[in-house]
Amino acid sequence: MWPMREVVETRNITGWVIEEEAREQIRQLYNEAFPLEMGACLYGKVDEAGLLHVLRASVDTTMFATSENVRFLCEFSTDILGDVHSHPMVVEPFVFCESSPLDDKDFQEHRFHAFMLVLCHNRRGFAVLKDGRYWYFTWY
Repeated sequence: MWPMREVVETRNITGWVIEEEAREQIRQLYNEAFPLEMGACLYGKVDEAGLLHVLRASVDTTMFATSENVRFLCEFSTDILGDVHSHPMVVEPFVFCESSPLDDKDFQEHRFHAFMLVLCHNRRGFAVLKDGRYWYFTWY
């Protein structure tokens, strides 16, 4: 029997936190893949206040990666929240990181993913929720 996963209602999400262990996992995956794109799934929980907590990041298999695209597979788990991938070719410091049409299509096809996180090499990034909200941030 397959584990059951409820779809996260993103309208109730008030914010998000990437816990230290997950940040380190994402940083390591990013650095190992650079200058190619990296991808990983994000796992965690949403607390009663609507705060999304990313507790870990992992990838089972990277099928292929280029500087402009990545395809990866992750374990199916009841605590999967979304995914992260990078855009390493965005290097200009004042250029906003944006999703591509392929990013948007893939995100909508992942029914159980509440959000998608994108990291650019200029240390800018964004999260997009299923309900259409975007959160921009800097990272390092």
